[in-house]
Amino acid sequence: MSDDECQSAGGQCKSNRTSHFVRGEPSELVWLEASEGAEQVHLVGGYPDEVSVIWMSSKPMPVEVTVRTPGGKDEKVYKGKRETYTYHNNPGGGNGWAPPHPEFQPCPPDKKGCIYTSDILHIVDIKNLAGGTSYEYRLPGEDSWRKFKTPPAVGQPITFGVTADLGQTRDSQRTLEHMKQLADKGEMDSVLLPGDVAYADGWAPSWDSFGRVVEPLMSTIPTALGGGDHEFDGDGTGSWTHFEKRFGWRSKARSDSDSFLWYSFEAGLAHVTMLCSFCDFAEGSYQHDWLLKDLKTVDRSRTPWLIVAFHIPFYTTSVAHPGAGHSMDEGHAMRLAMEKVLLDNQVDIVLDGHIHMYERTYPVFDLAKRCDGPVHIMVGDGGNREGPACPWNQTQPEWSAFREFSFGHGVLSLPDATHAVWRWHRNQDNMKEMGKAADEVKIPRASDRCSQEALLL
Repeated sequence: MSDDECQSAGGQCKSNRTSHFVRGEPSELVWLEASEGAEQVHLVGGYPDEVSVIWMSSKPMPVEVTVRTPGGKDEKVYKGKRETYTYHNNPGGGNGWAPPHPEFQPCPPDKKGCIYTSDILHIVDIKNLAGGTSYEYRLPGEDSWRKFKTPPAVGQPITFGVTADLGQTRDSQRTLEHMKQLADKGEMDSVLLPGDVAYADGWAPSWDSFGRVVEPLMSTIPTALGGGDHEFDGDGTGSWTHFEKRFGWRSKARSDSDSFLWYSFEAGLAHVTMLCSFCDFAEGSYQHDWLLKDLKTVDRSRTPWLIVAFHIPFYTTSVAHPGAGHSMDEGHAMRLAMEKVLLDNQVDIVLDGHIHMYERTYPVFDLAKRCDGPVHIMVGDGGNREGPACPWNQTQPEWSAFREFSFGHGVLSLPDATHAVWRWHRNQDNMKEMGKAADEVKIPRASDRCSQEALLL
C-alpha cells in the first residue's frame, strides 16, 4: 500500500498509546554469494551446556569442530554428520527474486521448476559445556578461531534477543547488526526467533543467501527458532524441509519432544517453551498433550520465569486488508485451545511475530486486561521484504499498550526472580546510545502482578 492508502486506512493513527514515529519505505533485497570453505555458519541451541554448530560447504570436508577456552590449550575435537538434500524449486514463487529479477532465477520459465541440490550440510553437536562461559571454535580448513559464549547456567540472570519475520533486506541487516552490537558487548546471551526466517518462499537458493546474511550474528550466539508460515506454506510444499535441515531444534530428548517444531529448554532464570502455530494444537493433539506435560516440569524455584513463544499472535490490533495484512482471527483457534492453559500455569510472557509491526499488550486474558495474565509481545518487525504491516484498528483496545509500524528488535532481560525488563529498539534509532529504547517497561512475574497497583502503566 502507498503511504496515503496506509494512512487513510488507519496505518499511522495517533493516540497516547501509539508511537508518533512515521515509518520509511521497505528497503531493497540483499543477495550474498557463496564463499570458499565453510559458510552459512550458525549455532542452534538454548541450553547452557550444549550447542549445535551447523555450516554448509560446496565440497565435503571433515565433520568436526575444535573447541577450547579463549587462548587455551584445552582443545577438544567434536565429530558430527553431514548430508545433502534435494528440493523441487518453484521459479514463480513469491520470494522477491522472481521476475523482474531473472538473474536470481535460472530455471526456464516454460517449465514447472527445477531441482535444487543443496551444498553439503555439516552438523556437529557440542556437549558438556559450562554455562555462561566464553569459548573459541575452529572449523576444518580455517586458521582463525571463531568465538561464542554459552547462555548462563540455570539460576543466573539472562538476556534474550528477540526477533521474528526477519528475511534478507537492508532492514534485516540493520536488525542483525544492532543485535550483534549487543552480543559483542556481552549484553545478549541467546536469541529467540519465533518463525518466518529466510522468506525463500519456494526459491531454495535464497536459503543459502539468508544463511550468509545471518552468519555474523548467529555464528557467535546460540539461537532457538520456531517455524512460521514462510517456512511451511511459503515454500510451497506443505513441508518444513529447508527449515528443519538448517535450523531445526535438535535437543529433542532433553525437552521430551519428538518434534523440532515444539520443544523447551532451560537457561538462566527462564524456562522457554516454543510451540507451533501450524501444527495440530487442539486439545488431545500430540502438541497440546506435550505442552501440558512440559509445563508440569517447570520448577519456579529453578526457573522463575516462564516464557512461551510461537508465530501467530493471540493478540494484535492489526486489521486484515485485501492483499495485505493479518488480523487476530488467524490466532483465534489456537488461543481458544491453549490460552487457558497458559493462564493456569502462570506464563509470564508470550512472544510471537507474523504481523510486520511491533506491539506489546498489558497482561491480558480472554480479550480483556487481567492482572495475572501473560504479557504478549509481537515482534514481527525483523525487516522482511514485505514491509511493515498496515493498517491497524484505529480504536485501540484497552489491552494494547504500545504499537508501531517499524522495524527493530527486542531485548528481554531477566535480572532476578521478581521483575523482567523489556526493551524494544527501533532500527532507525542510534544504537550507540543503548540506554535509550523506543519502548521500555518493567514486567513483574504473573504471580505477583495483582498485588502491584501501578502495573505496567
